[in-house]
Amino acid sequence: MKIYDIFCDASVDKSLRGACAGALITERGSQFTQLKTIIQPNGTNNSGEICAILIGVLSAIDIKEKAQGPCAFNIFSDSIISIKGAREWIFNWIANANSNGNFMLVNSSGEPVSNQLYFKLIFNHIIMHSLEVHFWHQIGHVERNYVHCAKSFQKVNGINLFRLGLTAEGISAHNNYVDHKTRDILRGYTHNQQVTIDGLTFDIIANTEYENIAQTMPIPYINVMNEPPTVDDHYRFALLQGKQIIRRYAELVHAMEYPGGNKLFKYIS
Repeated sequence: MKIYDIFCDASVDKSLRGACAGALITERGSQFTQLKTIIQPNGTNNSGEICAILIGVLSAIDIKEKAQGPCAFNIFSDSIISIKGAREWIFNWIANANSNGNFMLVNSSGEPVSNQLYFKLIFNHIIMHSLEVHFWHQIGHVERNYVHCAKSFQKVNGINLFRLGLTAEGISAHNNYVDHKTRDILRGYTHNQQVTIDGLTFDIIANTEYENIAQTMPIPYINVMNEPPTVDDHYRFALLQGKQIIRRYAELVHAMEYPGGNKLFKYIS
């Protein structure tokens, strides 16, 4: 089985406007690497971080559909909000949305979830494509204290890096690469509107107005298990109802395996 490790991060700069989200796709035991990035001219650090995970999910789907055999996917991010949101908190958010009846993801404080555009897309794409993936949180900007990095990884994720066949130094090096590269791309774009850096051409999305609309518009219930959206429906949002859909997502992202996973039982039982 081929194993793909996808490292996601985003950069902002206090002196610059916007964010750059990026995902580095690597194949275990191979020289294959690919960096995919998106510029958000009006983005924030949090919108960039969760957008980077969406890039990782879409990249995994593309690899899965082209693969000749089974694949395993690990998605890493140093954003605890993004990782826990996608693998743990989203179940409560959906339950709150269903109880309120307004199709909007709502957090435990009763407030609309920030950047829910991306969380909905991640949820729906994983379901639509039956993508089995692990979401892992790692500490960012680590260049020396790898012991602390490894201990933190085990505490937050409930598994030792060694069991994944990885090292704290290795995942930190990949995270730092994405961090530095996305910052360079953001600076290049902000200063002179460059869209190609080091031979890499990246996409640009002006997402702010779109996200504001997405957070307030009524979103129809669509059972994608019976009616999968077409490619043209890429940005069509469906807040999925039914315990079978919620349970399926939990299975695909291995939600019950992470620390505190037993608390999710009420949402999927």
